Amino acid sequence: METAPRINIILEQYKLYVEMMVRMTDKRRQDSKYFAAILSGLFILASFFVSRQYDITLLLGALLLICCFAYFVTRLWLDRILCYKINLDAKAKVLCELEQELPYPCFTSEWDMKTKQKYKSMCDNELKLVDYIGKSCVLVFVVFAVLSFIGHIAG
Repeated sequence: METAPRINIILEQYKLYVEMMVRMTDKRRQDSKYFAAILSGLFILASFFVSRQYDITLLLGALLLICCFAYFVTRLWLDRILCYKINLDAKAKVLCELEQELPYPCFTSEWDMKTKQKYKSMCDNELKLVDYIGKSCVLVFVVFAVLSFIGHIAG
């Protein structure tokens, strides 16, 4: 039958899907920059409160609020990464299926090679990193609070 037009259609679908994956990866990167900027702002805000001579109740309350918000932001960030991971994995599977109709399955071959080497996707690594960032935020804010409290008692 008409194999050339069918191959062309599949190839165009394949190109479109690859482009969608690239856009999704770019969006994930933008989201990560956005969340990192929010957390940086929270650290600056916490430093501002610690560097001033505020009442200890106000200081600890502010630090607790900042800490909770930072933890919430990292949880939200983790959820976003997980959504991207699920979507990108699904798109990769569709690409592998589309490649079965093409002369050479380059994406599938690459994925097979990576799998043999126990490859971790960027999303997997990013999930771990953001989880550590969230826990570190809580730890740093708790240390700020404890040091502020000790400084207030000693001073």
